[in-house]
Amino acid sequence: MIPIILKPILHFITSGVFGLILYLIFIKLFNKLRNKEECAFLFSLFNSILLHVIIDYGPGWF
Repeated sequence: MIPIILKPILHFITSGVFGLILYLIFIKLFNKLRNKEECAFLFSLFNSILLHVIIDYGPGWF
């Protein structure tokens, strides 16, 4: 059982690492785009928020 104090910390670390990984993957895959940095940032931010919602409310909220 995870202590209640660690749950928010793990929650943010998981989403942050997920967003960082997606950011780096996006930059490597789409290196020919002119504004790849902005696209990668928005893509990773959206997916991190989506992961937050899925963790908070479960996959049944769709």
